[in-house]
Amino acid sequence: MGDNMDTNIVHKQKKDILNIDSILLSDDINKALEVRLKTPITTKIEIKLDTNKLYDMSILEKISVIDPSITIIYGFEDVNIITFIKVMKSLDNMVKPIINTNLSIFEKYLYVYNVTTHFKQYKDQVCREDDALSLFRIFEPNNDLIVCGGFSKILFELCKRINIKNKLISADAYEIAYEEYKKTRPHVRNISRITDEKYNIDGIYINDATWDNDLDNELYTTALLTPYESISAYDTNIGIGSHDIFSVQSYDEFLYQLDKDSKNEYKVFKQTFDYIIYFYPEIIDNLNKINSYYNYSKLENKTYEDYKILLSDNEFTNYIFNFIYDKCNKRISGKTIISALTNILKTLYPNISDKEIDRYITKVTKANYDKYDDLFLISKEYDKAYCAEYLTKESKNKFK
Repeated sequence: MGDNMDTNIVHKQKKDILNIDSILLSDDINKALEVRLKTPITTKIEIKLDTNKLYDMSILEKISVIDPSITIIYGFEDVNIITFIKVMKSLDNMVKPIINTNLSIFEKYLYVYNVTTHFKQYKDQVCREDDALSLFRIFEPNNDLIVCGGFSKILFELCKRINIKNKLISADAYEIAYEEYKKTRPHVRNISRITDEKYNIDGIYINDATWDNDLDNELYTTALLTPYESISAYDTNIGIGSHDIFSVQSYDEFLYQLDKDSKNEYKVFKQTFDYIIYFYPEIIDNLNKINSYYNYSKLENKTYEDYKILLSDNEFTNYIFNFIYDKCNKRISGKTIISALTNILKTLYPNISDKEIDRYITKVTKANYDKYDDLFLISKEYDKAYCAEYLTKESKNKFK
């Protein structure tokens, strides 16, 4: 079916729009409304939407009133239009308290990360895997299941609403409960670029809401991992073979990551560049300034041989390596996180007292400090630095 897809409409059977049995519309919801009004109600309509975009729910609601049986294709999920609208509105409501505030991007990120980790308690059930993974099923009132895929999809959707570039990524992570048997299991988390002038932040971070899921505490120990932190601890394989480029620690390793899959799978090789350019589109202008005779803005159209030529260009590879290494090894200190959380409180609760803020910060700091001994903790050095400034010997004694 995909081979015959037009950018707007696919006619699955007859070409006459007024008589066909089924129509697949791609991305354009205004066109979908127009088509629905012009076709018999007996014509089945499916609308394929882009998960990277936000859509006007008022238009979709108009369509749903005319035909509540329409199917929305969203990523790998098919869902009824009524359910789709309901879940999208729920996600909108989750960011509503901050969307029109003067909170910075980093502060908004911490807010949506906390909302995600407190959505519901992690719970799996083998025979009901879809209920725990589906973005739309995890919102069902009687469904108490959710796993890493569910948390990651929520965080992706919320980050999209606050203009943070974000993707879902996969990895083979050690299942800590069975560490003595060295077992691993597939795991899903997020990768994002966070840029915030207020806190002097511009980096790539791995976000793992699943491992910070705790309904009784606010945890941020895996909210802002550098890519190197992520794969150097409990991950055994970064997964899809493209975003691991952000974890490189040496120029030789960088060259290896660029070339390792190209001999066997050019598609994966190209995807590496797509990842770089997705998160850092400004790199294209910088490269063109360095080398004006080569149009880097058309990397997506180049052949494998073109890439091989680029790999032999030391100016090109050195620039990208230094750029990535600088952007992807910027840890965000616990002091910065505490400062941001404090400002979130003051913004959302203008009348909050200093005593209440102190009580909140103490509780958050203790919760993250206690996770130092937790088996799921990725960066122990980070956690030590996080707590050192806030937990003096006297305050530690209070928690004994």
